[in-house]
Amino acid sequence: MTKAVYKAAKGVIKIDLSLTDGKISDIRIAGDFFIHPEEKLWSLEEFLKGKALSEIDKIIVDFFKTIESPGVTAEDFIKAIKLAAGEKNV
Repeated sequence: MTKAVYKAAKGVIKIDLSLTDGKISDIRIAGDFFIHPEEKLWSLEEFLKGKALSEIDKIIVDFFKTIESPGVTAEDFIKAIKLAAGEKNV
């Protein structure tokens, strides 16, 4: 499992990520940010499993349409996940 810590405007996003053949096999998202409703974060983790990294941008943008998260954006989440995946240009 690889890890990344990403500093957003109003919070830190911590990602633990496992990839198998370019797809997310396990992911844990934590940090000191706020999401409402809170249980949606667990749903996002479950939904991302089995998805290719190339698919996450749309998934996360759509997810952010269903929540409130002051100070943390969809782009912040995307960057954090891509950092955990080893991408350098995020």
